[in-house]
Amino acid sequence: MPSLLVNIQPVTHEKKLLKSSKKKQQSSFMLSNWAQSSNNVNLVSFAVSLEITKRGKPFTDGEYVKDCFVRASEELFHDFKNKEEIMKKIKALPLSAKTVKDRTVQM
Repeated sequence: MPSLLVNIQPVTHEKKLLKSSKKKQQSSFMLSNWAQSSNNVNLVSFAVSLEITKRGKPFTDGEYVKDCFVRASEELFHDFKNKEEIMKKIKALPLSAKTVKDRTVQM
């Protein structure tokens, strides 16, 4: 009887590895599609979250960075024809403390 268990376990282990690998691929694919579908707003959110995390800053700094970005952009893009579109995207950046934390966990 023990020989049967030996034969069954590797198959089960292989199935688990395949299932885990498939989940990782699906997750990566979904994350990639999600980031692209929002015109890079989510990608920017991940980039800012990464910088905050690399420097060991509090997650609440995402809101501070966004406020600075909005204020600086008002001056920087004041003579651009598409300033309103630019400002709309900047203001739509998801950088709340919860979002920065979630992005950090996902990375």
